[in-house]
Amino acid sequence: MKQGTSSNISLHNRKNLKLTGVKDIGKFDENTTIIFTNLGKMKVLGNSLKMDKFCIESGELELNGKIDSISYLNSSDSKGFWKKLFK
Repeated sequence: MKQGTSSNISLHNRKNLKLTGVKDIGKFDENTTIIFTNLGKMKVLGNSLKMDKFCIESGELELNGKIDSISYLNSSDSKGFWKKLFK
């Protein structure tokens, strides 16, 4: 897959998550994964998360476990810290 501006999400039975367009992993533990994709920063929440596959060259990632939520984080989320700090 050519890395650029495309990204795909496939979730099977809330247990198997496959992503393409992944650039990097910001955080990974059994409950939270922060993923940098071609389309922005993504947060995956769940339980017993395991990374079965991550290939930075192809931009593919596969997570298994109980997936509770998948969300894209707005760039304004990062500004919230500074707004609170200088309030």
